[in-house]
Amino acid sequence: DFKRAEPGEDKVPTRLYNPVRLPHSQMGDFGIGIGLYFSTLRLILFLSIVCGLIGIVNIHYFASSSYQSFSSRDSIWPL
Repeated sequence: DFKRAEPGEDKVPTRLYNPVRLPHSQMGDFGIGIGLYFSTLRLILFLSIVCGLIGIVNIHYFASSSYQSFSSRDSIWPL
């Protein structure tokens, strides 16, 4: 659990907040806007990773030989 140092305090050794490991409950110490920014950033990162993992399945299929052997005359939808 982190404790915020007051501005100008130099008697107690301090360290910077780690935005990756900092709990959501303490991100509001810097104000609601900063807390929302980092919470949203974490959510976007998580969603990007999930979407990337889902996209790997499509990349694997379209790079496979089963897709390459599919010709346009076998298509249901003529182009």
